[in-house]
Amino acid sequence: MAEHQTIPGDNAAAQRLVISRKVNEGLFLGSIAVHVTEIGERHVRLAIAPPPGEPLNLAVETVADDSVRHPEVIVLNGQQMVIVSLTLGGNPIRINQTNQVVIENICDDKVNLGVIPPDSPAEARQGTSQKAASAFQEWIAGKIEGYLKTHTDVTLQHLAEQVGVSAPTIRRWRFQEARVATIHLKRLLKAIDTSADVLKRELNLDSKTLPKVKERGLTRRRKAKKTQDQ
Repeated sequence: MAEHQTIPGDNAAAQRLVISRKVNEGLFLGSIAVHVTEIGERHVRLAIAPPPGEPLNLAVETVADDSVRHPEVIVLNGQQMVIVSLTLGGNPIRINQTNQVVIENICDDKVNLGVIPPDSPAEARQGTSQKAASAFQEWIAGKIEGYLKTHTDVTLQHLAEQVGVSAPTIRRWRFQEARVATIHLKRLLKAIDTSADVLKRELNLDSKTLPKVKERGLTRRRKAKKTQDQ
């Protein structure tokens, strides 16, 4: 018989909870059942199931395998469950945009699972920062694309020279493959006929929520070399 412990799904003020479980033991995160099916030296396999008829959404920043993008589905005790793998030292998995689960440590036949409740102060700050960065990157890409479409005589190379970067860098910004370093932002906005005021107004941001992006080390070295050559 699996042992389960219920963790409230709406406890915004709670800190990370650490729960020890063996194989065939589990817990409930709100209404989501999480069942430990395998414990290895550096990994744990979890079977996750929502209530009947409810959707299940899993997300993780970095996945070592395809267990989240292409999860295995099994039937356990008559209930359909999704199997995912977590790695010790890896990123937590987020379940239905709420609780996150991460491996704290593995000791013999037990795993200590860390449960990060939704909307904890740290989580709220991280979520706000990520959303702002994503919206910022999408806005920049759209403005570059729009400018190039309305200024057909402007090449990527010409735009890059105005900003002080390479043409491939402009291309990466255009296709959201890289974020604009803060040091380049003012020149880029001027080059594509817009401004920081327009950016903040259209994204409903203030200066404190604008994402700060450091310039890449390779670019700094190139600039240092360029200065020495001059």
